[in-house]
Amino acid sequence: MPARRKNNVNLDALIQREDFEASDENVNTTSKITSISISELREDSGFFLTSVRKPDFQRETADWDIEKVATFIKSFVNGEFIPAVILWKSQAGLIFVIDGSHRLSSLIAWVNDDYGDKKFSLEAYEGEVPEEQKGIAKKAREMISKEIGQYSDYYKALTSKYADTELIVKARNMASRALPIQWIDGDVDTAERSFFNINQQAVPIDPTELKLLKKRKSASCIAARSIVKAGKGHKYWHSFVDDIQDTIESKANSIYKLLFEPTIQRPMKTLDVPICDKSNNALTLVFDFVCRINGETDTVDRDGTATIQCLERVEKVVQQMNSSYAGSYGLHPMIYCYSNRGNFRPASFYATVEFLAALNSKPDLLKKFVGNRCAFEDFIFNSDYIVQRIIDTQRRGLQSAKHIAEYFIDVISLLADGKSQDEIVACFTQSPKYGKIVSANNENSITSPNFSAASKSEVYIREAYTKAPRCAICGGLLHKHSISIDHVTRKRDGGVGTPENGQLTHPYCNTGVKS
Repeated sequence: MPARRKNNVNLDALIQREDFEASDENVNTTSKITSISISELREDSGFFLTSVRKPDFQRETADWDIEKVATFIKSFVNGEFIPAVILWKSQAGLIFVIDGSHRLSSLIAWVNDDYGDKKFSLEAYEGEVPEEQKGIAKKAREMISKEIGQYSDYYKALTSKYADTELIVKARNMASRALPIQWIDGDVDTAERSFFNINQQAVPIDPTELKLLKKRKSASCIAARSIVKAGKGHKYWHSFVDDIQDTIESKANSIYKLLFEPTIQRPMKTLDVPICDKSNNALTLVFDFVCRINGETDTVDRDGTATIQCLERVEKVVQQMNSSYAGSYGLHPMIYCYSNRGNFRPASFYATVEFLAALNSKPDLLKKFVGNRCAFEDFIFNSDYIVQRIIDTQRRGLQSAKHIAEYFIDVISLLADGKSQDEIVACFTQSPKYGKIVSANNENSITSPNFSAASKSEVYIREAYTKAPRCAICGGLLHKHSISIDHVTRKRDGGVGTPENGQLTHPYCNTGVKS
């Protein structure tokens, strides 16, 4: 799964999304413009900006980093060659961007000073833009202001008596400069085929993402998109009645917080990391997760009930994985989803989902897990390289997940048989299943005298792990999202609510184990 760079600018809100199929089937043959002037991209400046749309299934406009956005704006200002934006016009008069969304959005961002944190974006996110997005927008604005200048500076230069001469010349040149346009002629089906053909040629679409596009009206797709945006942004569920929309948004927001909060910082200085790191390809990750829980279907969700059911199943799994929910096992993400260097591993996340399902379906395994959890998590942490070797061997996240989950179960079984950690390593070394993995060279190849961010994170993680709070019942690591205050002497046995009679436990250990 490709990782998304941390300084990618989110321009997704600058062009509204719309359903292709909302337009008539007839082809609009009226004359069309051949270019767009920069002034037409200002808010309230004319008809174009209010009519332009992106197909609702189009990928998020967030693949360009700060430097690429700045370079494109600079190219336009300097009069360099700019590839044409490809558009399609519906009979209803809406103009859809078939190709060139990042180019057009970058200019809209510059003209309206919105790099993911101002008016357009705030409206799309209902006033709650993610902090990470705000930080990137601020950096983008600072770089572009320094290297190019703000659009308002150019505009004011035309009427100012004291403007810089070079700025005035560039501003006057922009009056005759425009973004070239090409048009797709045809009906809705033609426009959709053109979109996929053009975008597949430019940057091949990931197979999972292609499913998201083509099955966009299924419950699993709507659920995945709602989760990734925390129920904010474009409402792919807008055709449902208000009560259904509200429920989808509430469930999605709850799941988002459990999966992606608190925001991860590197180098790491806390073990309280989120279950998933959103800097990875979050939509693909969540869609695969949603399908793992609900199965994959092509069926169109026409009223939203299937989407809600889908979200409810996902929420239940995430709550049980790591939350304050009474039955939560509190599986600490640092053990189950990250490497010792603080790198999020999607395969480990999928494996944890598989492992959770095994605990729920096998009472004997659950009993062994709870009884040996402290030693199990110590072994997984201290033998972190084994998980990475499984991933390297299998090469695919979902395929690796099955093997990692089996590895977890094998470790628990050996611990339940009374094996020590050294004896487990010896057993694995001699087994056909793990022999090559365990015996492979694990020497550190780093030769630089300086600490990288990953190395700094590992220093902290290893030190913090030895001092981290643990469950008083099972001895497993405790995460801030999954701590329960338990009576040492139970209330029914006369225990009182004093600090001296309290202890920290996992929610499940407080309820399921003690009862």
